[in-house]
Amino acid sequence: MFTLLKIEWLKLRRYKAFWILLILSLGFSSGWNYFLANNIRDNKLNSAAKNPVAQMLPNPYELPGTWQMVCYVNSFFLLTLGILMILLLTNEYNFRTNRQNIIDGLSRIQFAVSKLLVMFLLAILATIVTFITVIFVGRAVSDSSETLWENSHFIGYFFLQSIMYLLVALLISMLVKRSGLAIGLYFFIMVADTILGGVLNKYVHPAGYFLPLEGTDYLTPNPFRKFIPDANRPGDNAMLAFAAAYILLFIFLFINYYRKADLK
Repeated sequence: MFTLLKIEWLKLRRYKAFWILLILSLGFSSGWNYFLANNIRDNKLNSAAKNPVAQMLPNPYELPGTWQMVCYVNSFFLLTLGILMILLLTNEYNFRTNRQNIIDGLSRIQFAVSKLLVMFLLAILATIVTFITVIFVGRAVSDSSETLWENSHFIGYFFLQSIMYLLVALLISMLVKRSGLAIGLYFFIMVADTILGGVLNKYVHPAGYFLPLEGTDYLTPNPFRKFIPDANRPGDNAMLAFAAAYILLFIFLFINYYRKADLK
């Protein structure tokens, strides 16, 4: 495993697009959360005298809601990491390094596993940054930290969501092999998944909750959605089970493809 990671590191360490997208995704997500948290708090304080109702509205960044809010906001930045994952795999085809790796001694399965390892590391890194952001923003905005760890299960949901987004990006890259087309298809699938989920939930409820991407999105929903009653929403355990099944299936398909495919 460490040998595979070392090979990937040699490819990535001087790849400027990798570092730019990584910093933009993880760094900007933290800064954006801090900006929103302070802006919402200041607006509530400034409008309290003029509009007492505004003071009664909850700040979604106050503990323990910080976990859900930060995970929800950071889920949008997973798109950038997905694009990064697409570039990493399509570059293997563009520069023929996939075939060169095999010629140099890697097995087909090892090549596939090396990409999965990078995917898992990116998901872990995104989760760590999200965790640190929650702690920092939550303690900065909230008057008390007694409820710091309440709702911390959302960080686990976010990790699962990260894996799902990056896996879908890998599968698209595996099939399309061209970065521009893969990125376009990636965004199309994101939009189509959301629209299809809404249609299914309306006419074939609750089927929309069990789509691969839409299902993990519902695990870290908009905090204000809790004010909208939804009797059809399945329990978290059911959606977690489906998400785990999708992830195992996608990993199997990814490895099995490279076990049999012609790496041209």
